[in-house]
Amino acid sequence: MATLSGYAVAAAALGVVALALARGHAIVALILACLLTVSVTAVVRPRAYRFVAWLGLAAVPFATAWGVLRPDQYNFPLYLAAFTLLLVGLGALQAGALPRTMGTVYLGYVVVAGGVAVVSAFGTGGIGRLGYLVTAFGVYVLLRRAERRERRFLLILLLALCATQAVLSVLQSLVEWPVFPAQLETLMRSERNYFAYLVPGLSLEAVQGSGTFYHFNALGGVLALAIPLAFGLWLDRLRSPLRLGLFVVLLAGTVTTYSRGALLGSVAGILFVVILERSRSRRAMTLLVLCVIFVASLLALSTAAQYYETTQNVSIRAQTWRVAAESALERPSNLLFGYGYDHFHSEVLSTSTTGDGRAIKSTVMSSLHSGPLQLALEFGLVGVILFALWMFAAFRSGLGPGRSRLTVALLGGAVAFLCHQTIDTSLFLYPGVLFVAVVGLAEADAGATEPGSAVV
Repeated sequence: MATLSGYAVAAAALGVVALALARGHAIVALILACLLTVSVTAVVRPRAYRFVAWLGLAAVPFATAWGVLRPDQYNFPLYLAAFTLLLVGLGALQAGALPRTMGTVYLGYVVVAGGVAVVSAFGTGGIGRLGYLVTAFGVYVLLRRAERRERRFLLILLLALCATQAVLSVLQSLVEWPVFPAQLETLMRSERNYFAYLVPGLSLEAVQGSGTFYHFNALGGVLALAIPLAFGLWLDRLRSPLRLGLFVVLLAGTVTTYSRGALLGSVAGILFVVILERSRSRRAMTLLVLCVIFVASLLALSTAAQYYETTQNVSIRAQTWRVAAESALERPSNLLFGYGYDHFHSEVLSTSTTGDGRAIKSTVMSSLHSGPLQLALEFGLVGVILFALWMFAAFRSGLGPGRSRLTVALLGGAVAFLCHQTIDTSLFLYPGVLFVAVVGLAEADAGATEPGSAVV
């Protein structure tokens, strides 16, 4: 079927190329011929192009941070979005163009609703803001079409990406190198050094690792997604020093981001994996207990109140959420479909004022810092319901009687990321794309196509 479709497209496109040549438009004919070659081969041999998409997904964080590639001039995330959308579109010529899952419905809704909101607010020039939304949809569709070998390749790429970022975080925190000016001119510093509360004499100030990301919380979300996965893989092969080393590196990277939400999310994800893992190894349980004690020592100290007061992140988050909620409740009817993607960042929090008109920008954050709140306010009740249905379907299929250790580990990563997102906002950014990929991998590994699950 795919081959016949490819030949049909080729025949029509060749006619267009020939017409361009006949009219003397050699350059146009050359461009059309290149597009024809890509289109036909992508339809007939899509696997190679999906491999390219996976490589592009893993490369984007480095491409956007490496100044030599001039990321200020080239929008690499948008290029990846366009490429994945092209592959999804070409797949319409194949059988089963779209996966019949709630994930497709939810992500499709996000793209359409986000597109309407952005174009309405910024015109066609704002389409670049949709890059990660489109990429998430494209990656999910392509992943659900992928074969087992491709999914394994993507899994390895994701773990390699996270391990590399973790090493960068450790180096940045300890020796303040490397720095990626295209993302951050200087590494972030704050009085977040929780080790100072354990070891008297240490400075409260810490350098926060961010890898090649724009913020340490973004890296924290990515690493939180990977830690339960690495832990689950190690459980599957306890004598593997490579898998244990991967887990330790990821944990060290998360610690040196000084992202408390990432640490708490990681613990939640690990607990999820251990609780659902049938064979409870004494060694694994010992490691888990040590990890929990370690994190608890960092986060639940007797000076925790002083620590949070110093960093001022509880009060400012609460103020941000209050301002956003009050703004949203001014027009409650908008909460059905939401106020539109990026509305609160660009229209509310950037220009917030008190009741007497005084600006309060200094007392609120520039983003909502809550993924669930952003989903509810910007994509509405419809978005929340669709997301909940997708998570329910994914976890139900992944935790069924035939669940595997890999599926449990992947869902553990999803749990960790969602916990982290309660106090951060990267659900619709690059970390959110990786979250979609992890959930999609879990669904595919579980064979999430039971009778009755088809919705489109």
